[in-house]
Amino acid sequence: MKLNHAIYFLIVLVLPLQVRAQVDSTATDSVPMPVTSDTLAASAADTLQADSAGVTFEVTPWDYHAPLGAALAASDSTLRWQLWPSWTYKKNRDPGVISYRLGTIGRTNAQLIDAQEPKYQQLYWEGIRLNDPVSGTVNWNYIPHHRIKTLYEENWGITHRTNFYLREYHLNKPLTQLNYNESSFDTRSLEFVVSRNFGQKTNAEISYWDRRDGGEYPNSGIVGRQIYARVSHQLDKQQQLKLNFLNNNFDNSLPFGYLIPDNPGQFSFDRFEAVADEPSGSGDRGSTVVGVNYYRRPADSTQTT
Repeated sequence: MKLNHAIYFLIVLVLPLQVRAQVDSTATDSVPMPVTSDTLAASAADTLQADSAGVTFEVTPWDYHAPLGAALAASDSTLRWQLWPSWTYKKNRDPGVISYRLGTIGRTNAQLIDAQEPKYQQLYWEGIRLNDPVSGTVNWNYIPHHRIKTLYEENWGITHRTNFYLREYHLNKPLTQLNYNESSFDTRSLEFVVSRNFGQKTNAEISYWDRRDGGEYPNSGIVGRQIYARVSHQLDKQQQLKLNFLNNNFDNSLPFGYLIPDNPGQFSFDRFEAVADEPSGSGDRGSTVVGVNYYRRPADSTQTT
């Protein structure tokens, strides 16, 4: 018993001293370390913040306002799930519009808008006029309606003006898209888009759109190609330069109608038996538009002036 009491007494006496010694030793050895570590961390943080403040450029997306007196007629939201052969097919559903469609795919269709004739209609792409320079008419096939961000219409009394803007991308990493659709006969649609940043202020985008349609009746096919390229550069938060390039090419088969018997009621409307007036007739046309735009907005606004 005496031996047990002696061992218990030593444990009670010695253990607190060891614990106390360990705590004191650890505290003493560790005192200089946190001070040095905190000093280095603060110094590094200040340096990083100073460096980042000099090179980071915050991009505020540009909101292109409507022309004075114009009304929003279409947007990305209203067109997202729609696919039209030409803008005239979409516009034909609006009140006050009478379309003159030539009956074959890819032809230059016309329309009356609020009783205004085609020669009094104007089409603009971000302020660039797309009317034919010779005839003054509008080829509505040139509108890339699958890329439209906003489309505005305004009635000037004598003329009817349509102005549209295309979607723009503000990226943190490169963007690549590939879309392919097909349907019956020769209907095909292939779209390829590539966009990337070159630095914090410059963005480049190029897209290729290949469309094929027709093929139901003899010599009725069409092949269309559209190339769109854009380079935008932020001069600062209030100024922007933008270079646009749009190229359109169409290859049309031109049947010039189909042979109709002496009795029109006997025309069978059979795509296998129909005979084109011009079995090998064809035509091609193209256009190229290049534009350089300068935009400026007030310091307290996100809209352009």
